[in-house]
Amino acid sequence: MKRAIFKMGQHCLISSQNGDNKYDVEFTPDWIADEQQWKLPVQASKKSFKEDGTTVVVGELNPAISKRFGEDEKSFKAQLERMVATNYAFIIDKGFDVKINGDTVKPRPTHLVFDKKAGGTKRPAIQPFIFKTKVDGVEVFLAVGFTRPIPSPDEEFLGGFPQPRGLNTQLLHFSGRPPR
Repeated sequence: MKRAIFKMGQHCLISSQNGDNKYDVEFTPDWIADEQQWKLPVQASKKSFKEDGTTVVVGELNPAISKRFGEDEKSFKAQLERMVATNYAFIIDKGFDVKINGDTVKPRPTHLVFDKKAGGTKRPAIQPFIFKTKVDGVEVFLAVGFTRPIPSPDEEFLGGFPQPRGLNTQLLHFSGRPPR
């Protein structure tokens, strides 16, 4: 967590409440700068929340982060919400509550594509690889697959995103993967 906070800013206050227990943990610039210091003082919090939970506030933002917020705050917030909603969908769906600037993040679970027949086309059928095992009493389930259908022959990739055929790709330049 120290490195993640350091990448965002130079000051952080984490406040947590569980019933009558309320605590604050403060990451100061001096603490962040000291590579040998990993102990954090936990203090009783004077704040009360309406409901139990944890709040993380990062301040003294690094210039790149500050610039990112300044460019388009709504876009940044939407991108952050989408990332949290996707990456933490499982635990959010189980009841974990995440709020960004007071707005509750709704889960966006990943769905794997199952296409047993491929619709009578020459495209290969899509099915995820499923792996199940039990190791030392721990059940392991792993599913690896696609989250969207394989592009049809009528699609081509342009800058990593499917585009309809017929788009004049000669006039466009993208860094990264070239058009096929």
